[in-house]
Amino acid sequence: MGRLHLFEFNDQTWMPDVLRDAMTGYLETISRKFKMHEPMTPVIQDALDRSGATQIVDLCSGGAGPLLHIHQALKPSVPILLTDKFPNATVFKAADAIDGVTAITESIDARDVPADMRGLRTIFNGLHHFQPSDARAILADAWDKDAPIVIIEIAERTVPNILSSPLILLFTLIFMPMVRPTRWQYWLFTYLIPIIPLLILWDGLVSHLRVYSPDELRALTKGMDKPGYRWEVDRLPIIPGAFMTLLRGIPTTDGQHT
Repeated sequence: MGRLHLFEFNDQTWMPDVLRDAMTGYLETISRKFKMHEPMTPVIQDALDRSGATQIVDLCSGGAGPLLHIHQALKPSVPILLTDKFPNATVFKAADAIDGVTAITESIDARDVPADMRGLRTIFNGLHHFQPSDARAILADAWDKDAPIVIIEIAERTVPNILSSPLILLFTLIFMPMVRPTRWQYWLFTYLIPIIPLLILWDGLVSHLRVYSPDELRALTKGMDKPGYRWEVDRLPIIPGAFMTLLRGIPTTDGQHT
């Protein structure tokens, strides 16, 4: 089916921070519990090695997803900047205390990253939040500035993923108590007034419906060709029955476009 760019609650400026933080915290917990960082780590390590980048600039960080666990696994370790248009104050404060991690508390637009934030750009499960014009602007900004970029999406626009979306309600009830740091509002709006499970269900379903396919990712990079920069699209297994879609932009010596 074609891509449907429906709205997600987490994108809305009017969303209360406590609900937004609960949703991003849930996603980070799912990533941690299912160890999704393990198959992602070699991808990030390879991009660092090939590009020569000595820092990671994470865009659309949300609840920091798998990146903090990837940070621990990288050899050698590299500094990380966490950024977001709507920074999760609770998560960013905790992450900022981790050695080698700096959380940027001001709003950072992924379509126009400040020139002084140099390094490997990463986006985990975030590109589908953007309309094609904005997604292309994110890629163009990296391409224009010769910045390496790795984008990873674990949502897929497939019938099994869409039909299994109601399981998100069950997962929310199971995993919300494991979100750290916890807040009493999470319990209130999960079990007594179940707003959080419904918000996460909707956003999870919509993520599958508006995620970019590999062919659509290739189309987003059309026309971005120049010597010394290479685009790559892959689809790799992440856990049994699930895959991650990768888009990489890597400065190279041959400029090959794939």
